[in-house]
Amino acid sequence: MRKRTPLAVMATLILLMITLVAPLIPMSSASAAESKNLIYDEANLLSEQEISELNLLANQYGAERQTDFVILTTNNVENQDVILLTEDFYDKQELGYDKKFGNAVILTMDMNNREVYLAGFYKAKEYLSDQRLDSIRNRITSELSSGDYKLAFEKYIELSYKYMGYEPGVNPNNILFNGWFQLGVSVVLGGIVVGMMTYRSGGVSRSIVRLMRIQAIPV
Repeated sequence: MRKRTPLAVMATLILLMITLVAPLIPMSSASAAESKNLIYDEANLLSEQEISELNLLANQYGAERQTDFVILTTNNVENQDVILLTEDFYDKQELGYDKKFGNAVILTMDMNNREVYLAGFYKAKEYLSDQRLDSIRNRITSELSSGDYKLAFEKYIELSYKYMGYEPGVNPNNILFNGWFQLGVSVVLGGIVVGMMTYRSGGVSRSIVRLMRIQAIPV
């Protein structure tokens, strides 16, 4: 049986790395081209350019998960409960990726009460549990507190996209699911395998040389 060379092993490992990291990178699709409004900045926290960039990002990521990633900022002048406000907004806008009242995630920024609320609807409600939504909210709190709303909203979209890639009940923050951790493990294992093959190859070569020398000694 033909032995695999170190070069072939490295090529296999590179392919494995690409396979591990690829699911973490959203790919553009035809659905994303049909951009729809997903950013409702009623509190005027964003510039027109920021709204455009966030809307493009939300449409691109949403096409991969077939979910609307929605942002709502409001001054909430009627002082409505933020949970009811979000639910009423979902119903009024008839949100959903491919149908009314379908897959959607909403981040509501209530500037009147300085509250942030995240909620998943339909399929997103199953994949974005309270634990996952709390994790997203905690990871964007510093940006919201400092007034860097665009960065906070970008992280919300990206994290929602990421977390929806894991089955319900799985902790997406487990280091074993981290793409860079998996890549590092692959590199280390690859180095060990190639090193062992190189060492064994050298050992075989040295044995052949010694055998040739012994055979060359006259009797």
